This record gives sequence, C-alpha cells and structure tokens, in this order.
Amino acid sequence: MQLTRRGLIAAGATALTMPAAHAQDWPSRPLRLVVPFAPGGPTDFIGRILAERLRDILKQSVVVENRAGAGGSIGLANVASSASDGYSIVLGTLGTHAITPVLIPNSGVDPAKDLAPCGMVGALPNVLVVNSSSEFKSMSLLLDRARRRPDEVSCGTFGPGSSPHVVTEMFQKSGGFKALQVPYTGSGTAITALIAGQIDFLFDSITTSVGHIKGDAVRAFAVSSSKRSAVLPDVPTIRELGFSDVDYSLWLCAYAPARTPPDILARIGEAVQRVSSDGSYVARLEERGAERLVVPANELQSFVVAETDRWRGFLQQAGIKPEH
Repeated sequence: MQLTRRGLIAAGATALTMPAAHAQDWPSRPLRLVVPFAPGGPTDFIGRILAERLRDILKQSVVVENRAGAGGSIGLANVASSASDGYSIVLGTLGTHAITPVLIPNSGVDPAKDLAPCGMVGALPNVLVVNSSSEFKSMSLLLDRARRRPDEVSCGTFGPGSSPHVVTEMFQKSGGFKALQVPYTGSGTAITALIAGQIDFLFDSITTSVGHIKGDAVRAFAVSSSKRSAVLPDVPTIRELGFSDVDYSLWLCAYAPARTPPDILARIGEAVQRVSSDGSYVARLEERGAERLVVPANELQSFVVAETDRWRGFLQQAGIKPEH
C-alpha cells in the first residue's frame, strides 16, 4: 500500500508526538533500579532508600536489582543496553563513572556516552578500620609494620576502581608503603573478612562500618573526607593525621540509558531531585554516615566531566594503570 503525501505528513506528525505522549503516560508500570554492587554494601543501602522514596513520588513500584562485577561496569552495561523508555535506572558512583573507565577501558560500557545523568543522590565518606582484636592498636603501628615488611600487611578492596581501591592507593602513596590488596565482591563481604581476621585493614564506607565500630567489632583510625563525620565525631580525618594528599568521598548519581527521551529524563530528574532534597531521606542518610549532595540539573553533566578529569589525573600521578 502506498501512502499519499498527506498520509506521509500525518505519519510524521504522529511520530513526532509519540515521545511526548509516552512521557505523559510515564510511569505506567514498575521501574527497576540497578545497583552495580553486591547486596549489603553502601551503594545498595542508598539504592534501597532511593527506591522507596521514588515509589512514593512516582506511585509505581521500584524494584532494586543487584548486578555486581567489573568495578560496577556489569550493572551499568545492563542498563545502557536496556530499552530507553525510562523504566531502567542505574545508581552510578564516582568509581563507576570517573575511575573504572580509566582502569578497565574495555569494560564494554562508556558511561559518558552510554548513560545520561538524572540526579545526584548523596555522598559516602570512607573510614579506615581494623579488627578490634588486631595487634595494630594505632595508625602508627600499622604503618610501621607495612613499611618494614612490604606486602605482609593486607587490606580489602571491592576490585579495580572501587572506593577502597582508590583510597588505599592514595593512602599507600602518601604513607610510603605497599599493602597486599585482596578483592571482595562488596562492602558486606570485605567487612566480614576483616572481622574474621582474614585481612588487616579496610577503607570501608561509614554507612556499613558504623554499626561494627559502635559495636566494638572494628576500630576506626580515620575518615577519608575533608571533615569529620557527624556519626563518628571522635574519629579524626586522615588529613589531621598528616596525610594531606588523601581526601575522598564517593558521590552517587542516578542514570538512565543515553537514548532516553529528554522529557522522560526530566521527569526522572525531577523525582530524584525531590528525593535528595527531602528531609526524611537526608536524615536516613546522615544517621548511617552518608551525606546530602545536590547538584543542579543544568550543572550535573559538567560536574561528572570535571570529576572524571580530576580523577584521571590522580590515577596517572599515582601510577595506577589500566588492567590488561
């Protein structure tokens, strides 16, 4: 069947109006929020709170899916290749967007091109912890052993590009020592290994360590951010202990597939902005040691680009090279 010129014009007009009509109907079914790390970790903790609040705002279920591996790239790739209809979102981090692409360049996903930022949802400082029964009763004792016996002192990471990996590299470079790094699937398994005495120290998110610190299962030496944590006010910053080159806080941002229509991206962004500005949401973050971080929508893309450039520079200076 051949279309007349009038029919072609009508068909084109219909096609142009489809995304807008789709946006008006969105969301008409449950969404999924992919957390690219294992359950029980800090990103998972924030992801589940975010999902709860998005459900209330959007009046639709938001199902959390954990897809861990390759420094978060597996979860990011899953959402990047999903239908760009606004029903798949991934919780990206400083690590997944600014660090992992440098360390694992052939991961199969380019966050800058394949995903579009929707909104910042918080920040996670790290804390340096050891087992409470450890022989290392102070930072100086830990450093003394690590400097005298390279690779005898062990620490946990969540793989290349994870916050423990990057902060540990900063710590080692500043402290002049080298530790044996043991990779785990996430914060939950790493802190369990620390408590079991399988590793000597760990830079973990305050959100997952604070309960163990207050329960005397682990001892905190320092926090990685530039200011002390409200939930651990007696723990000094690592800068206070003389490590001026160590300053790290992991930001988290919601992303959708890059091809998602702008009007739907805007709807997602509005919902995320409402969550991140909500007092009860912020209170739940802060009671676990996380922090509020809001970046205006018109500055979000430039913020991520600037952070990527900053951390690429650090990785080069620290001599941290891509995996082969």
